[in-house]
Amino acid sequence: MEGFLLNLLECTLTMTVLSCLLLALTPLLERRYSPRCLYALWLVVVVGFAVPVRPGAFPAAVTVALPAPDWEVRLVAPAQQDGGVPAQGQDIAGAQDGGEQALQADARFAFSPVQAAFAVWMLGATAWLAASLAVHVRFVRTVRRWSRPIGEKEPLDALTRAKAHAGVRHRVRLRRCPAVASPMLVGVFRPVILLPYTALTGRALELVLLHELYHLRRGDIPAKMLLMLARAMHWFNPFMRYVARALAYHCEASCDALVVRNTDLDARQYYSETLIGIIRRHSGARSVLCTSYYGGVNGMKRRILSIMDMGTKRIGALAACLTVALTLGMGMALALEPEEETARAALTPMATDAATPVATDAAAPMATQASQEAIPYGVAVSVSGTHGVGTRLCAQPDASLWETPLAVYYDGAPFHAERIYAGQDWAYGSFGNGAVYGYVPLSDLMGATGPRNAQAASLPRGRVTTQAFLLAQARDDAQAIGLLSAGTEVTLWGRVGDWYHVQAGNETGFVLVWSVKVGEAFVASVQKSLPRAFELLLSSEAIRSEETWMFERRAEAWGGDHGVPREGDISAREATDIARRAVAERWGLDEGGLEPAEPDGVYFITVGEDGSYQSRVRNGDEIVTFNRPYYQVNLRYGDDPTQGYSVYIQPVTGEVLAACGPEDGNG
Repeated sequence: MEGFLLNLLECTLTMTVLSCLLLALTPLLERRYSPRCLYALWLVVVVGFAVPVRPGAFPAAVTVALPAPDWEVRLVAPAQQDGGVPAQGQDIAGAQDGGEQALQADARFAFSPVQAAFAVWMLGATAWLAASLAVHVRFVRTVRRWSRPIGEKEPLDALTRAKAHAGVRHRVRLRRCPAVASPMLVGVFRPVILLPYTALTGRALELVLLHELYHLRRGDIPAKMLLMLARAMHWFNPFMRYVARALAYHCEASCDALVVRNTDLDARQYYSETLIGIIRRHSGARSVLCTSYYGGVNGMKRRILSIMDMGTKRIGALAACLTVALTLGMGMALALEPEEETARAALTPMATDAATPVATDAAAPMATQASQEAIPYGVAVSVSGTHGVGTRLCAQPDASLWETPLAVYYDGAPFHAERIYAGQDWAYGSFGNGAVYGYVPLSDLMGATGPRNAQAASLPRGRVTTQAFLLAQARDDAQAIGLLSAGTEVTLWGRVGDWYHVQAGNETGFVLVWSVKVGEAFVASVQKSLPRAFELLLSSEAIRSEETWMFERRAEAWGGDHGVPREGDISAREATDIARRAVAERWGLDEGGLEPAEPDGVYFITVGEDGSYQSRVRNGDEIVTFNRPYYQVNLRYGDDPTQGYSVYIQPVTGEVLAACGPEDGNG
């Protein structure tokens, strides 16, 4: 135990000196030797840290005698009487009468300084290794849940060409994952190349895959495993972070050199631009056992300069041999030996009425988990709520915002997860291809590996009650992407304030809540779960404001005799109710079965205001001429499109001016 600790201390001191020397000479070595040579040199250094034993055939040049500890800690159990009570006044002098045997008989635990030091080292190494493995396990779980296999022909063909160019015969899987920010290689026995959701195509994709395949061919993942072991062994050495950084940089630079080998300046520039475009966002999930490395602005600058350097570099066999010799030689140059033990006194607690135990607390290092992000255009998942019906889209990953969300979405609604905050159990993304962005609890999403909860329920459906525009955003001034006729069936994804996020055919957008009729079951279940911030006030002012906006849009789009109701006119909803009553009375129909017709709805016609145009319509057996503005309400009865009815209404008084049905040729 003592010999191991001394060898470890010798190793960390000598290899730190060698690493400092290598770091100081790096600018000079980069001008003379290839990146592959420098990577090999740092691999030798890592092996030197990981193997603390050196051959000792020759005497050490420098011998440092460490003072031997002259004490040890013993916890002695006090002597007891027959009844189990400690004897009064019994001390160490009494034990001396029995000699050394009495002392050994009373001793229960003994900790030497060497044992204490070994325990501290073991605790630190175990904690560091456990923290690193925990981060890796969390990373692997995130990748397994959110990654998707790539089945497109273009990336698979690019992988085949890259494998042939790199000379790789292993089976390599290709997956796309929103939790990674740059391409990386993961796995030793079943290697996988993870690609982010960036637009990598053509030559750029092939170069990126070639870079990762060179990592696989050279065995860089096992090298990183060796580095992780060395860092765990030397957890107390703060210089190990610089060793890890240097090895990671030269690992990437050497792969870059293999990719651009025997290429011209234009090809090197294209590869550099590809790297810059990929690593522009570098805050995604990582693991110590993957090939993702950024290195900051300075690191990228050095990589680009190395890629663009077309000068001839040496292989550096002599430099590698020299590094190996220094690694072995510096271990033999320093020897740490303890002095001969001069005295050792046994420290025992003074005899008292009762023994007082002494406890020591050791604070173990804590592993930190960075927030995992992914770049836009993430993976598509579905809502499967565990906090109620559906889920709520919040402005921040904060549970205190649950009662004041941005939107409410129902079970089964598709969500594009772009960034994953696994440590906080939140996902950032959007509904409707970027229409509404926010944060959703991960527990309310149904991921790639199957539903975490019950199977998502069927999305609710509704019917448009009056002709309405389908908007790209949930606001009045948004761009119109379609026109929904009265009676159109829509699928409800969710609700954003006073707007429904709906799907109508192949189009998705937003319509106002009061223009969609939903079933009673939907109202009883989903609507009751809405937060108070989503209470809908169907005031007459709100209804008239929406109708005015709809007529203005229709007049802008169609022009001609289409206009906007004036102040003092009845509302379009009132005109529709009047038309329903008139048709039901005249044709003997059930008023509840009459709905605004498809494709027509409610129109405000402005003919005759300037005397230049008049409208003529059929009213039974007669022809009626209008020279004043009027409402035209088109209704249908049931699902038969031939059962059409048109009613013409005076906009101020609500008087029915004319009405015609299927027998009048209106069907």
